[in-house]
Amino acid sequence: MESGYLLAIDLGVTNTVAVLRSPAGRSTPLIFEGDTVLPTGVLLEPSGRVVTGREAIRASAQFPERYEAAPRSRAAEAVLRLDGTETTPADLLSAVLATIGEAAVAVAGAIPDAVLTHPVLWRRSEEGVLRRAAAQAGIGQVTLLAEPIAAASVLPVPLGAHVVVVDVGARGFEASVVRHEDHGLRVLAVGGDTTIGGRRIDAAIAAHLAGTAGRQRRDAWRAIDRPQDAEQRRIQRAFWDDVRAAKEALAVNDRVPVTVPGFSAPQTLTRADLERFARPLADRVGRVTGRVLREAGVRPYDVETLLVIGGAARLPILAPALYLALGIEPVLVERPEIVVAVGALRHTVAHSGVSATRARPPAVVPAPRRAPSTGAPAAVARWARSATRVIRRPIGELPAPPRRAALTTSNESVDSLPVLRERPAQAPAPVRRYGWALILAPVILLLLVVALVVLVMT
Repeated sequence: MESGYLLAIDLGVTNTVAVLRSPAGRSTPLIFEGDTVLPTGVLLEPSGRVVTGREAIRASAQFPERYEAAPRSRAAEAVLRLDGTETTPADLLSAVLATIGEAAVAVAGAIPDAVLTHPVLWRRSEEGVLRRAAAQAGIGQVTLLAEPIAAASVLPVPLGAHVVVVDVGARGFEASVVRHEDHGLRVLAVGGDTTIGGRRIDAAIAAHLAGTAGRQRRDAWRAIDRPQDAEQRRIQRAFWDDVRAAKEALAVNDRVPVTVPGFSAPQTLTRADLERFARPLADRVGRVTGRVLREAGVRPYDVETLLVIGGAARLPILAPALYLALGIEPVLVERPEIVVAVGALRHTVAHSGVSATRARPPAVVPAPRRAPSTGAPAAVARWARSATRVIRRPIGELPAPPRRAALTTSNESVDSLPVLRERPAQAPAPVRRYGWALILAPVILLLLVVALVVLVMT
């Protein structure tokens, strides 16, 4: 770090975030077209130039077959083909890193040394792709760090304590158990599901809007659902942006209007709608996180912190669902998208920029084989699971609001954050009823009915 600057890059599947630390110790996120989030998608133009970020998204309306929305997820492939043109994952990722390098040069005067985060289960070959991409982008010394370790580093973790990191993104989620051992932080177990994430909720919202508005003008909706030309693809992208904005707005509003192209009146989306669409994701995250804890041999009351990050962490139903499933009070942050990058800076500075050593590999918990079902049997199963969890604590304590870690706005330093605020004290419930009644009352009633039938028949 000759310049004294240090760059942390959280190269995500869908979005990328970079935080720059100055020689004075002040850390601020880099800005890309007025936002701290840079879309990871890239587009390979016919000329061979790789376009990144929002420019690539805009160009994808004209060249959809040349657009790759998630180049990081293809790091294990040797060669990629985009509309018949061969390229490599390192070439695509290097374009993303070069865009970040340009933003860093505007602040620091040169591309500083960097720490790049990656999935904990990446192989050496995939890490090599990331190193080659960084070298092609002009980044000098590179430190690689696993994402769960970077996220856990944003909080003070006592020696021997456990931190559960739940990262819920647009294309899936991952839960990891991290323990602070003598040699540093180590990931004990990891599990997740790459088939369900924030985009699945967006699709459910879009289908809901289609169901209410599409009956009036099916042709207009068909153009949104299956665009045939560049203009229709542009309209489709704008509509999905509106859907995501409405989803985020429902975190603080009870209802929001959503404009559907081709329809005169906007459709109304309520928080109840969002909770209904997000419940399968929240339930799946809770179940998988519980399995990861069991695989790691960690009991819920041995967990120091349950940290929820990722683009979908703002879903109102997620934190209560995790508390109900695990009995652990979640910790949220105001800006979950920068947590991994901030933690990577802290970890690297604390360890003099040395890459984390590879300890024993974490235990891998496979994703559930079946997607959450619907209907009466599934509802009965969910009621039974909820009832058995509730018996562990008074009903008056559910659901619990999450603790929230305060993060500042994008133009302020994030080096000294987050600072935890304890949950406001709640008045005790007037009647401390326990969940045993939820199970015993129906059983007793059923036994009485059976006994009555037997007496009548005899």
